Order: sequence, then structure tokens, then C-alpha cells
Amino acid sequence: MEPPQSLNLSSGKPPRRKVPPPSDLTRPQRCVARVVLKKGKTQLFKDGSPMVHSGAVDRIIGRPPPRTGDVVLVADGAEKPIGWGMYNSVSMFCVRLMQLDEEATRYYLYMQFEIITFAVMLELLIFL
Repeated sequence: MEPPQSLNLSSGKPPRRKVPPPSDLTRPQRCVARVVLKKGKTQLFKDGSPMVHSGAVDRIIGRPPPRTGDVVLVADGAEKPIGWGMYNSVSMFCVRLMQLDEEATRYYLYMQFEIITFAVMLELLIFL
């Protein structure tokens, strides 16, 4: 018969367990950087241009700074968010806008309407 594995017979103490490495959820997360545009450059993107030229950027806020491929928040000169985009540190177009803030707000409101509609329909089916 084998001795129990929870005891170390030489010291009489249970063996030390190896601590598992921290998961990605416990590691510090990178903050979303903010690309702030120069004053007067915001209207270009509200009119439909998705490419942010590096000359239109006033400053980039974020520690650590964004890397190529990171999602960044694009803001006007007053740091009010205008949309989200993908950052590219090696291109003259440093951000490719993916969604403007008003589009995101419109989509969010549409989804809220759909959820409420579904909940009402479900409630009606329950009472029938």
C-alpha cells in the first residue's frame, strides 16, 4: 500500500503546491489610448472621411502609448469622443476610424429598443 500523496513522510508536512500562473484576467490591462485631434479637424470625420492623417493629431494620451493594431478612442480638441478606430504607428494615416460616436449611440439605442420589444413580446406570450 502506498502512503498518501498529501503527506511528505520525511518532514511530516503536506507538500507545497505550485502556484498557477496568473490568468489574463488578473494581469493589468492596457488602457485604451486617446488620440486627440487638432481644433477644426473634427468636421472632416463627421463628413465621412475614415482616415486620420498624422498631421490632424494634436496629441496621443495613454500609458503605455498605443501600438499598431490597438483600438484607440478618437476625440476632438476638447477631448470629447467622436469615435473608435485602429491605430497604425507606421503609416501617415495613424488611425482608421471604425465607428463614429453618433453611429455607436444610434446602434446602442436600436439594440435597447430591440431588447425592450423582445421582452414585451415574451411577457405577452407568457400571459396567453
